[in-house]
Amino acid sequence: MFARIRRRRDDLVTVTNLLKGAETAARQDGSAHAGAEHLLLAALGLPDGTAAAAFRRAGLDPGGLAGAIASQHAAALGALGITGPEPAVPAPGDPPRGPYRGDASMEPVLRSAAAAVKHDRIHLSGAHIVEAVAALDQGTAPRALAALGADRAALARAAREELAALVAAGR
Repeated sequence: MFARIRRRRDDLVTVTNLLKGAETAARQDGSAHAGAEHLLLAALGLPDGTAAAAFRRAGLDPGGLAGAIASQHAAALGALGITGPEPAVPAPGDPPRGPYRGDASMEPVLRSAAAAVKHDRIHLSGAHIVEAVAALDQGTAPRALAALGADRAALARAAREELAALVAAGR
């Protein structure tokens, strides 16, 4: 019973870190709301290291994701004829107030990760987010992964391998 309570507490801490990290990433690139791409960036920064390990296992540089996202945002704005200076970045010490505002692309990622955690009976980890984002077909996140040269199926397999190692270790 206590192990389950501890796991839920730890998962809540991870979710909090993911959402705060996604919000910070969104604010840094001038986005009004965090999306799946920001959640993926936040997962790469989690202390468990499984998201970055999945990227490396799939032959990808985790450090290239932010640039790939920025290029996708610039391309989308360029397609609309919008060019110009970079958006103003809010001061990091001035967090938004009120309810959390993520865009719709976060919902399937969080639902998929929650289902995987329940199935795997392990703590929520960055690899859960990687696997869920790799399954997306539309949006900035899959376009950014394509810009990195990612094979999304291979990335999902790499994330699953990281998760299998956690399951085997009982974490």
